[in-house]
Amino acid sequence: MDCKECIDGIKSFMDKLQDEESKEIFEAWFDFCIHRDSDVLERKLISGAIRHGRKGNSYILDNFFQEYPDRKEAPFVIFGAGRAGRASIRSLKFLGLEVAGCVDNKYALVETAEGFVVDSPERLLVDWENCTVLIAVVDRKVQDDIYGQLKVMGIPESRIMKIREGYIWADYGRQYFDLDVLQADHGGEIFVDAGCYDGETGRGAAAWAGGKLSKIYAFEADQNSINTCRKRMEETGCEFELYHLATWSGKTILTFNVNSDFGYASSVDAGGKESVNADSIDNILAGGRATYIKLDVEGSELETLKGAVNTIKKYRPKMAVSIYHKPEDIIDLPLFIESLGMNYKYYIRHYQTRWCETTLYAL
Repeated sequence: MDCKECIDGIKSFMDKLQDEESKEIFEAWFDFCIHRDSDVLERKLISGAIRHGRKGNSYILDNFFQEYPDRKEAPFVIFGAGRAGRASIRSLKFLGLEVAGCVDNKYALVETAEGFVVDSPERLLVDWENCTVLIAVVDRKVQDDIYGQLKVMGIPESRIMKIREGYIWADYGRQYFDLDVLQADHGGEIFVDAGCYDGETGRGAAAWAGGKLSKIYAFEADQNSINTCRKRMEETGCEFELYHLATWSGKTILTFNVNSDFGYASSVDAGGKESVNADSIDNILAGGRATYIKLDVEGSELETLKGAVNTIKKYRPKMAVSIYHKPEDIIDLPLFIESLGMNYKYYIRHYQTRWCETTLYAL
């Protein structure tokens, strides 16, 4: 595709974005594709979520408050002025929680973080003796070192929040199913779940379809998730086929990395240590019908779409496609879908206060 075709394709796609929220999210990601500034991207996404009335929650905070209920009313001080610290400040503010300040061992080298002057940790003993101290660094060893430092300073365990993720984010919306215009097919929904992870999206599809879900085709590359997927698929009460396969443009064997830290976000990687069989949606469905295709395949979305062209052209299914795994996805994936000439209308929604979880809907 030459430059003019690319520009024309993007213009055609933008003309078919159906609301202001979609246009704002597209522009935020397009800017990120050019400038690669995650802080700017997240600020734009959060301000847009607030403007459009989105409300969120954080399971990480829920777990902490369940263990330490007296901490619910206490302000937070963020320990760490880097990327994780800035992201945590933004998320806490989105949730309406008070942030009193930010400290860092290298405070002399960092002036501010999200509008806060970065202070010495010693200030925790002077002005913020009742605050919850959130250790906002991703590196596990550094987390442990800071935790030990805080304990030596005399700060009790109940006031220290150390989490494996290293920062706070909030979720909002009902991903894949929260558009008012997304209506179940009265003839019966056949849902293709590429990247089903733990099977929860299948249950979500059953709830959304309201008894109209006829069948699920589910694909998951990570063997560790298959049993959980199967159990949750069974709970939907509808017919399903579960494949231990990665989705791709054709039949092949791929290498991928398993995310052992978090149990999700395992992705195809040429240097990966695991191997998995892969196949296309067209091959598996073998001409069979699909009414809704959901793709969240950790960066393999374009190859998966290439392997679903026949199904898309034959049945024009609704689609929900993740467009956040690669900066260029915001251009490449819409261009490819537009090139199929199916005259889709488009919506874009974002579902977290961090950069993850942006979904393109083609209806």
